[in-house]
Amino acid sequence: SVLLRQPTTLSAALVAVAILVAASNAHGIPSAFTPIEVTGTAASCSAASFPTNLTGQECWGLQECTSCQSVADCVAACCAQETCQIWQYCPTNASCNGGCWIGQSGTCRPIAGWISGGGRQLPSEVTIPANTSKIISLPPFGPGTSPNNVTYSVDSGAVLVNNVPWYKVAGEVHYARIPEAEWGEQLARIKAGGITHISVYAFWIHHEEVEGNFVFTGRRNVSQFLQLAQQAGLSVLLRIGPWDHGECRNGGHPDWLLEASKTQHFALRSNNTQYMTYTRKFYTALHNQIKGLYYVNGGPILEIQVDNETPDWSYLLALRSMALDIGMMPAAYVKTGWPQMNNGFPDDIPLLPYYGGYPDTFWSNSMQPAVEYDQWLFGQPASYNGVEPSDYPFLGVEVGGGMAAAYNHRPCLNSSDMPSMHMVFCANGMNGLGFYMYHGGNNPHSVVHNDAPNNTLQESSFQPAGAQNPMPSESYDFFAALGEFGQPRQHYHQMRQLHSFLHTYGATFARMLGISPNVVPAGSSDTTTVRWRVRATTTGGILFVNNHQRLTTMPAKPSTVFHVKFAASNTSMTVPSAVTGPITVPANAWFHWPFQFQLVPAALLDNSNKEQATFKKNDRDMSGIVIVSATAQLITTVPTGNNSNAFLCIFSKTEGVPSEFVFDQRDVTVVSTTGKVVQGERDTVVVVNVSPSYMVAGMLLKGVDGTTMSIFLLPGALGSQVWLPGLASAALDPARALPQTVVITPNSNVDVLYAPPTPLSDSTSKSNDAVVVWSRDATASLITFPCTLNLTTGCEHQVAFPSVQAPKVSWKLLSPAGPPRTIPVAPSGKAQEPTAEDWLGAAVYQVDISNLCLTCDSAEFLLAVNYTGDGARVMQGDHLVTDNWFTGYNATDGGLEVGLTYMRDELQFTKPATNATLTMTLLILPLQEAALQNNVFIQAAQWPAFDSQGLALELTSIDIVTRYRAQVQL
Repeated sequence: SVLLRQPTTLSAALVAVAILVAASNAHGIPSAFTPIEVTGTAASCSAASFPTNLTGQECWGLQECTSCQSVADCVAACCAQETCQIWQYCPTNASCNGGCWIGQSGTCRPIAGWISGGGRQLPSEVTIPANTSKIISLPPFGPGTSPNNVTYSVDSGAVLVNNVPWYKVAGEVHYARIPEAEWGEQLARIKAGGITHISVYAFWIHHEEVEGNFVFTGRRNVSQFLQLAQQAGLSVLLRIGPWDHGECRNGGHPDWLLEASKTQHFALRSNNTQYMTYTRKFYTALHNQIKGLYYVNGGPILEIQVDNETPDWSYLLALRSMALDIGMMPAAYVKTGWPQMNNGFPDDIPLLPYYGGYPDTFWSNSMQPAVEYDQWLFGQPASYNGVEPSDYPFLGVEVGGGMAAAYNHRPCLNSSDMPSMHMVFCANGMNGLGFYMYHGGNNPHSVVHNDAPNNTLQESSFQPAGAQNPMPSESYDFFAALGEFGQPRQHYHQMRQLHSFLHTYGATFARMLGISPNVVPAGSSDTTTVRWRVRATTTGGILFVNNHQRLTTMPAKPSTVFHVKFAASNTSMTVPSAVTGPITVPANAWFHWPFQFQLVPAALLDNSNKEQATFKKNDRDMSGIVIVSATAQLITTVPTGNNSNAFLCIFSKTEGVPSEFVFDQRDVTVVSTTGKVVQGERDTVVVVNVSPSYMVAGMLLKGVDGTTMSIFLLPGALGSQVWLPGLASAALDPARALPQTVVITPNSNVDVLYAPPTPLSDSTSKSNDAVVVWSRDATASLITFPCTLNLTTGCEHQVAFPSVQAPKVSWKLLSPAGPPRTIPVAPSGKAQEPTAEDWLGAAVYQVDISNLCLTCDSAEFLLAVNYTGDGARVMQGDHLVTDNWFTGYNATDGGLEVGLTYMRDELQFTKPATNATLTMTLLILPLQEAALQNNVFIQAAQWPAFDSQGLALELTSIDIVTRYRAQVQL
């Protein structure tokens, strides 16, 4: 019999749901080939599944189990009910006099004698529908066939190359914000990060600062930049304005145009005769520089974006028509997908929308963190209203690759904030990542004015129009993956791990539907519920887990199992399998795992064995190597070379989680392993206890169709040290769109590794036979796959870098800072950055650098300045080299650096360039504690110590950072 106590609501702390199922904390591995019997959830449930100790409390709203005569009986009864979260038992000799009660909800009060447990997580599962594909063909967006007969097209799910989905991994870089001499090197570094497509602003003011005087030389030589991009294997989205934003002065409008709009009484960014006439002149001048570089001509310009962030679709269509009339012929014209378009837009509007989202908002005027917390939630954020038109694919162009700091609002990011967010965007259905910014930069100098803050070509409080965010005058570092001077940051490496997966499996992944579990977090403040989602076809896919959120403590999630149901086959599975049982999702971790997933990329599978490529039995695909599930991150698979049916697959360990690999023994044989083979449920075998190694394969597999595969399980930290040299944009060279070689750098001192650029027209060149390596140490080691010496090991290469002379740096205080300035409020309502006059009150330091080789190909040098203050400027005479708002970053990880080699053509030095001496001036303004309390936001953890007058100003260190270069034959 069952009795019901008065039903009430259980406190939120007790019903906090997280993902699942959970259970025994015992992770023992059965002996090899021992059958495992599991029946439902109860088989993995124990007292440990109820982590909340409720002993000494009586909870109402539960059901009585009259047959339960002990604590063990009571626990077992609750375990037998999937929705039971609380059990409580009162021994017969206790004063509570209650027996066993179990259930899902209740209100608890102190009553002596009860032995109780609660907090069991509700089951969380994903159900994959029987039909996940609904692809609609879209009309052409432009001339989409290259001279090599490679086709670009779009359907409702993805961008296609030769009618195969292409998962673009793109990054924003601005040519005018990089010295011309550095373009080739920096484009190579961009591609080394796993980027094969770039988006580029052509700012009008950079080219026509003086009306009628067009400048396309030096940093502004857009034609040369685009040709170098193509040589590097990068296709291009060119964003031509006329208004761009991009933290450029007036959003890119020249000052003279603003004056003309006032005197001639016409609106900007509007389809009126005067504005469009001026825009036509700019478009024509730009086209004259880039004609012949469109995709249809065999060039890199795949897409062109007109204007930016406007709802006026009729104005955008007018710009498109004008650009076409001038001769601009990309494969597609595009637009930003925000804000929503005004009503009345045509359902077949010939503008492909691109979307984005950022980890923080420097443009805020809040005195609190302005984090976009929803960006770390699976599913769509509340602010997202869907793709317009709805039948167009979900593509990205401004997914935050970092975040800038304005004078009034200075977010300080952790590198993990970005790649964890990017993974969430992938899980949420985005079928092309585009990062803003991927490479930071510094602004070109005005051709008219000096470097005073009110004259900068960067956005400022002093500009006559636009957002008027108080940016630095010169620096546009953006805490990007590659910084202002091409410095690789930690997220440059972390991001590359996901990029490698997308380059390898993007064609399959782009056709997968995003599906959320039945239990999801209540919102971004819910840090208890496990955050997970899958993208899948009807038979399998990728499982994503995110336990990271910016400026948020995300605790570990114990006793977690992921349940997946397949509606098409009416079957289900768990990840991990019952062999491993429940796992703990580590604090602040994010990862993706495959389930029922073909490890051989589709293009390689089709080419590996034509007769066996679709080998099936009982409607089960038995071609290639299908993995049932893995609790490790899948990175890439490459062919081993001579044998077209042999492959090498790279996983990285998810640290803190036991690694298991599950296979269907009817389809895959584990030939050998460094771990242990265990019989799993039904027809599966489970490989466990594989020791992570970058030198020895963890297992060798053979499929029933003859496919063989070596699987390497890397230590978790090395997942971000995997490089795929030689890749190129699929639209430019489909043959180089899939990885052929893997290089692992087991020492984290390697910052950049890439294959030297090879002309795309040279189909016989083996661009991955050699690699360029940049390292912070004078020695490094490389492990390359496949290794022709042994397909179950990697080939090791020791790199000794040429010796270089060590530069020397010294500094001295020339004059202390004057009284702190009064910080006015700008017309924008934000705290106004310092004026030229304010900088006269800064502390002044002379910085001398000697013994500096500016022509050495074997090294590059940077100056790293650790300081505390309001902001800093680095000058040579009246020439501003760079500047910085103090935000709390270390100098070499987001703080103040100067690329000495990088800026060599724009610095003044004495003596020969092989042994140069140069002097610079460093200005530092004091930071006022009162400002941080009133109108300048710096994260609390980054506040410095203030003196008795409430001021902070200190120059802690100035160091030379050396990065060594070598070219290695593999």
